[in-house]
Amino acid sequence: MAHALAGPDRSAHPKHRRLYDAVLAGLERGDWRPGDRFPTEVELTAALPLSLGTIQRAVKALADAGVITRGRRRGSAFALPDPRMPDPLHCRFLDSQGRVLPVTTRITGRRVVGRSGPWDVVKAGASDAVVRIDRVFRVDDRFSVVSHFHASRRRFPDLLARPVADLAGENFKQLFAREFGRPIASLAQTVQAVTFTANLARVLGQRSGLHVSIVAHGADGLTLYALEMYVPAGAPPLAVSGRDAAIATPA
Repeated sequence: MAHALAGPDRSAHPKHRRLYDAVLAGLERGDWRPGDRFPTEVELTAALPLSLGTIQRAVKALADAGVITRGRRRGSAFALPDPRMPDPLHCRFLDSQGRVLPVTTRITGRRVVGRSGPWDVVKAGASDAVVRIDRVFRVDDRFSVVSHFHASRRRFPDLLARPVADLAGENFKQLFAREFGRPIASLAQTVQAVTFTANLARVLGQRSGLHVSIVAHGADGLTLYALEMYVPAGAPPLAVSGRDAAIATPA
């Protein structure tokens, strides 16, 4: 964390947000594992060039987002993986018999993205912002998949309002139909072999694999959400459309 905060700040974010982002980046790199002890506010104040008030704001934001859990006796710790996702849609990996492998999830971050990017397809106009939800899927307790979910803040403000714990194991296709009255009518999917960034390589344990891009549309053609997934090389076949279509990850 100290290293991430030592460099020049080009983000224009407040200091507590920089600390929040540094913790999330460390989680994605694998610096900590779920259940690991989180430093106390006193320890963070001694180790970082930040005031106690700034650190308290960042720690509160991490707790509110479900990244850490806080306890009076045991202190704070990084949140444990959430329960098994009951009905995965986009993360459907198949065993040798064609059965879907079990998936557990944890959220590593939720934020509003102001800058432009491929996720702009979900915006409801130029002044809209994008809600991004980052998750790590653990498949059959054998390998991990990193997911970045994007949706319009203006159209779906509830994605920011509801507790993070309620979103961790959600099938977003079902959530949009059930809670927002927006069933998914079609999916546009692309798959590309890529070399991972250093952070992704550390989380996934591989230097390369697949980048899966999925854009979901409603019956009226409205773009509802955009999803990016990073799948490590050597993972089992991933079902990307329908019941039988599947692709194999590169070895």
